[in-house]
Amino acid sequence: MICPSAASRDDAVATVEALWTAMGAEPVRMDAALHDRVLGAGSHLPHVAAYTLASVLEGLDAELVAGLLRLPTTSLRDTTRVAASSPAMWRDILLDNQAEVVPLVEKLAAKLEALRAAIAAGDADRIEKILSEGKSGRDRIIPP
Repeated sequence: MICPSAASRDDAVATVEALWTAMGAEPVRMDAALHDRVLGAGSHLPHVAAYTLASVLEGLDAELVAGLLRLPTTSLRDTTRVAASSPAMWRDILLDNQAEVVPLVEKLAAKLEALRAAIAAGDADRIEKILSEGKSGRDRIIPP
C-alpha cells in the first residue's frame, strides 16, 4: 500500500509505485487513515483473535493436549496460524494502531460474550443467528 500525504510529490509517488510494480507487486493507493482502519479490521483483529484463542490452549491440561495432538482436524491449525508470528512485533503493531484496534477488540469481545451466553442458555436460535452473522461477515470479504 502506498499512502501519499498532501506533502507527497506526485513524481515521487509514481516512482515508488513503479518500483513496486517492477517487483511484481500490485500497489494500491490509500489514504493513511483508511489504511489504518483497513489493516485494523483485516489484519490486526484476526491476529488478536488467533493469539487469544491460542492463549487459551496454553492452559489446557496435558491429557487434553495429547488428545488434540492426535486429532486429524485442521480447524485449530487454520484458526491459530497467525499466532505463530512474532509476539513482540504484534505487540508493537497493536500499540501503534490501538485507536483502530481497541474498538474492534471490544466488538469481538461483545460478540464472543453473546455467543457464550447463548450457548450457556441453550438458545439454539440465537447461536445460529450469531453464527450466520459470522458467515455473512466472512462472505462479504471473502466470497464463497
